[in-house]
Amino acid sequence: MHPIPYSVWWAPQGAAVVTMPAEIDLANCDQVHAALVRAVESGPAVVIADLTGTSYCGYAGTATLVNVHVRAAESGGRLRLAVPALQARLIRKIAGTRHSLDCYPDLTAALAGPRARDQGAAGPRLTLVPGQAVRSPGSPVLRLRIVPPASQAPPPGPSPTSA
Repeated sequence: MHPIPYSVWWAPQGAAVVTMPAEIDLANCDQVHAALVRAVESGPAVVIADLTGTSYCGYAGTATLVNVHVRAAESGGRLRLAVPALQARLIRKIAGTRHSLDCYPDLTAALAGPRARDQGAAGPRLTLVPGQAVRSPGSPVLRLRIVPPASQAPPPGPSPTSA
């Protein structure tokens, strides 16, 4: 059996964080799997695979992450991925719609959990909304609207009217 070269450290929030290698492929996915499973089996409710320094995670690496994600769920835990957006899109595409991996843009967001991700931890986002704007011939009328993070958004419901 090969030694596991990936360290596991405990965050103050109680999560186990495993720093992933620069590349995850067929050559090292067994070691990645062993490190993540060891973290899952150590008992924390949340294990975070820190892929922020990982430049490549192909099919074998994604299959490994999916396998550990399933194993963590079976034991009552969660696997979160701290992974930049471009890598997250590729990993989600490879994993397919059957597997919903918890991806966060960085380690801070992964430690904070779903609430931070859902509240727009990355800041405002742009959405396309129907409206009157300049349009090209044959294209629908659309305009961009900036949607602030939830912490800056007005409360839901009808807007107050003056008396």
